[in-house]
Amino acid sequence: MRIKDFYFEKGHFWLKLHQTLIGAFMWLLVAAPIAITLNSIYFRINYLPRWQYLEGFHLYDVLNQVLRIALGSALLLSVILTVRNNLIIKKKARTEILYDETKVAQKLELTEKVYENRFGSLSARHGVKTYSVKEAQNFEDDFFVHLYEEGVVQP
Repeated sequence: MRIKDFYFEKGHFWLKLHQTLIGAFMWLLVAAPIAITLNSIYFRINYLPRWQYLEGFHLYDVLNQVLRIALGSALLLSVILTVRNNLIIKKKARTEILYDETKVAQKLELTEKVYENRFGSLSARHGVKTYSVKEAQNFEDDFFVHLYEEGVVQP
């Protein structure tokens, strides 16, 4: 599905102007309260707008406290969860065997037999520096899946 956006195509000047002005105005609506808050609390420049009432300063203090508590809680929770996760990985992941060793041995045995039939013995394969595979020797995409099914090794 193709999406067509006239803003990025050639032409459409009035559309680009209209959308750019709306975007700039919306960013102004986001930036104005931040600028007024910073001017009221820190800069106190007289010709820029600022709060005149104590409710604004009280609101800033309360929000500042809430944000500090939220940041501290998030930091503490992330450290606790990281330590917990690391302990779980150390205990479970390293001791739990995620595969059946007998099935892996059977698969290796079947694979080695197929390699020996197609490419020669293991010592011959390892003794050659380069080897060109003939087209008839290539494997099909699902060859090993069928091999393990026929060899009664279920993955």
